[in-house]
Amino acid sequence: MKKYNEVYNKLQPIVLGYLIKFNHGDIEQAEDQASITMEKVLFNLDKYDEEKSKMTTWAINIAKNVAIDATRKRRLSTLSIHDYVDDQGNETIQEQTSVTPYSEMVSKQIGDGIELALSKLPMNYKDIADMYFKKELSYQEISNELQKPLGTIKANIHRARLLLQESLKNVKL
Repeated sequence: MKKYNEVYNKLQPIVLGYLIKFNHGDIEQAEDQASITMEKVLFNLDKYDEEKSKMTTWAINIAKNVAIDATRKRRLSTLSIHDYVDDQGNETIQEQTSVTPYSEMVSKQIGDGIELALSKLPMNYKDIADMYFKKELSYQEISNELQKPLGTIKANIHRARLLLQESLKNVKL
């Protein structure tokens, strides 16, 4: 028990500080994630290998994964199919009429800008970016299809995303 307290007291402030930065100053969110992280750290303490990394590095990696998972969960908003189908199975979705010719034109220009940026990516990023952004394949599916390690796929998608961001900075509407 004493060991757990020592680990907690040493790592918790470091993890919390990292998560506050990760969450752009949202202390409440960071505290929730720090709590989850410390639970995982203490629960998996027997799996920690000091030859692979420092304990703080290990804890920060766990914190990063917890924060990424929380970010993904916040982005996902699911809807029930029952909200859009009546008792007889007929669709009840109402077509939105708020689309104006101008908004349609702007959307097309944005899409064309993204397509152009994707086409200008170096070849080693282009295929992976197409699979990830257009086909919406998961990292694992891309890894399996291209027969490349998962870490390589993640790194290449990250680099492609950075190149796309840089390329799209200068796009003006």
